Amino acid sequence: MSNRDLSFPLLEQSVDRLVVLTTAPSTNAEIKNFLSDGDVVAVITDNQTDGRGRLGRHWVTKPGESIALSVALPWSGEDQDSSGSWVPLIAGAGVVSALLQYGLAEASLKWPNDVLVGESKLSGILCEWVPAGWVIVGLGLNIDFPVDAPPSPRATALFHHVAAAEG
Repeated sequence: MSNRDLSFPLLEQSVDRLVVLTTAPSTNAEIKNFLSDGDVVAVITDNQTDGRGRLGRHWVTKPGESIALSVALPWSGEDQDSSGSWVPLIAGAGVVSALLQYGLAEASLKWPNDVLVGESKLSGILCEWVPAGWVIVGLGLNIDFPVDAPPSPRATALFHHVAAAEG
């Protein structure tokens, strides 16, 4: 990752295995290399070169501007059926809840997979069901980029709204 802190203690405590990559084409694709019986695995990078969003849209992260995170969880179904359609909404609700706790009062969830601040997109969620019994929850979160050079016209970044904690 960039010059940012490479430690994620809360994430590391929440999963069986955390893989931090300096670069990855796609965290959803990379995480498939680390799946093992019943383990909850997370892969994270701030330099995703060929990520994708819903409907085949690209989600590319420049070093330091965004974080791409994928978490693989055991899944009893073989694919997304009616019982799995709620997974992106639950993931998005979790992101919104965390943002609200940190004072981002305008954070909201836009069905089916966008996290907004006001009218601007802060995060996107892409879930993928793997036939071997996994659901992969992918999250792209804009951290910081120049206000006058957003990655897309309606994008916003976390640091545009929340002051970084002073250390």
